[in-house]
Amino acid sequence: MKPIIQMIFGFSTLIITLVFLFLMATSELNNQDLTFAAYFGFFATLSAILFFVLTRNDDNEETNPGKEKPQR
Repeated sequence: MKPIIQMIFGFSTLIITLVFLFLMATSELNNQDLTFAAYFGFFATLSAILFFVLTRNDDNEETNPGKEKPQR
């Protein structure tokens, strides 16, 4: 994934995550409330996506084993 696309995707996911965190905080914060569960589910999912997108490294051998190693 190109770095600029990765940054755009990561920051847009961050903004969406903050919106859902705000909605979750302004809801009635009742664990039995279905709205709270939906907001929390979206928040957890988007946080996981954000973490994996922003920590991805194309140059890492573990994430891209087919990449040629530089000659020394």
